[in-house]
Amino acid sequence: MPAQTPLKWTIGPEDHVEERVSELADAIRCYGFPYMEKNAHREAICTLIEQGQGTPFVNEKHLPALYTLLGRERKAREYIRQMAERKAELFGAHNVAVRSYIASMESIIDHVRGKVS
Repeated sequence: MPAQTPLKWTIGPEDHVEERVSELADAIRCYGFPYMEKNAHREAICTLIEQGQGTPFVNEKHLPALYTLLGRERKAREYIRQMAERKAELFGAHNVAVRSYIASMESIIDHVRGKVS
């Protein structure tokens, strides 16, 4: 939407349902579809995530794979290192979550690299 803020669509019993649904459909046609088309490519998705859109837990898993698919494996590994450092600060350097994150992300990079080659 133009305001760049989440918009909550509610339709109550006092509303004219057809009119409200028509407004919702128009908004999807005018703003939703163009947004999805503009951001349907790997580079665009990567940019959105880098700008902080999405949820951090999902982003930290997808961004290394996206970097690898875009041929930026060095950047993927640097991102993993930074995330591991953050997790180490929170949980301790030898925490299972930190080691598990690194191993799973390295595995994703290896898998994606194998598919791209």
